[in-house]
Amino acid sequence: MKKAIIIEDNPKGIQNLRNLIKAISPDLKVIATAKSIKEGVQLLSRADIEPDVAFLDIKLEDGLVFHLLNQLEEVNFEIIFVTAYDNFTKKACEFSSIGYINKPIDPDELKDAIERIRPHRRFWNQKKLEIFQSHYQGVPNPYQQILVSATDGHHLFQITDIQFLEGDDNCTWFHLIDGRRFLVTKSIRVFEHTLHQWNFHRIHRSHIVNLNSVVFCSRGESGYVKLRGLKESLPVAKARKPLFLLRLKQLQENFWNS
Repeated sequence: MKKAIIIEDNPKGIQNLRNLIKAISPDLKVIATAKSIKEGVQLLSRADIEPDVAFLDIKLEDGLVFHLLNQLEEVNFEIIFVTAYDNFTKKACEFSSIGYINKPIDPDELKDAIERIRPHRRFWNQKKLEIFQSHYQGVPNPYQQILVSATDGHHLFQITDIQFLEGDDNCTWFHLIDGRRFLVTKSIRVFEHTLHQWNFHRIHRSHIVNLNSVVFCSRGESGYVKLRGLKESLPVAKARKPLFLLRLKQLQENFWNS
């Protein structure tokens, strides 16, 4: 049986989540709860408390939950953030592959997050947390890294190494510049907004491209693009082409004006 803790400053929120976990996943037991950073540090310092996963509210009564996590010697448990919808939190979670659930809690969303729990991967849990905090706090990651959980394991690489993304039903293929590719069980729509600020653009319902890899775009209302080092062409949807060309033009202007 897996063990969980909940750190949330709203008693009703704790009880609601506890009840949902019990109903959705009987093999996941909530062994303890806390309402503040101080209580959370005391809880996780106990030798008898070794959770597989921690459900954390980001904003607690005495500060951000990061202040709690930073006081721990190591984070050897999975983290799932449970918080009101926050675009910064969502993007940071997507970059780091940390789980999150929006309030009010959707049972299906909670079930999906629980099924993704893979406890006691110490290096990856710590690395995910570092990447999350850098993006959440708006501090550029010095290596501009992204951590993606694929079907074969975790991949950690520089964002600029991505050449294009290819949607495949509710999954996404990541194609890297060096020819590697791997499958992620998330919709391509998730990555469209996450990667926008890094000069990626969705040119088709099935493709997001790294604008810095584009070497050719055909004329016409729709057409196709060629990427550096890629033999095949990628289609450009008619409705998406005007904005795509505008972004390419803006990149060029920014380069010459820099």
